[in-house]
Amino acid sequence: RLVRPRDCRFSYLEIIYPADQAGCHRLTNAPTDWSWRVNWQVQAMEKGVIRRCRARAYWLPRQDDLQSAARCWRSLLDSPLPLTV
Repeated sequence: RLVRPRDCRFSYLEIIYPADQAGCHRLTNAPTDWSWRVNWQVQAMEKGVIRRCRARAYWLPRQDDLQSAARCWRSLLDSPLPLTV
């Protein structure tokens, strides 16, 4: 989600790895409300393995924010699977 507030020099980007979310929807239609509900996708793993969901948020300069958002998205897609034991 890329939010572009009116009369601001910045944009807000929130991205979630595709396999980590089961769905997402906006809570209101108010133009100044940025409320979203994310349904996380939980996957069964081997006993003792913890897998963390991948989500990132950025404040981006408004100028070239789409190109910056694309770079952030690519960085998230290329990130390693976060596993711990």
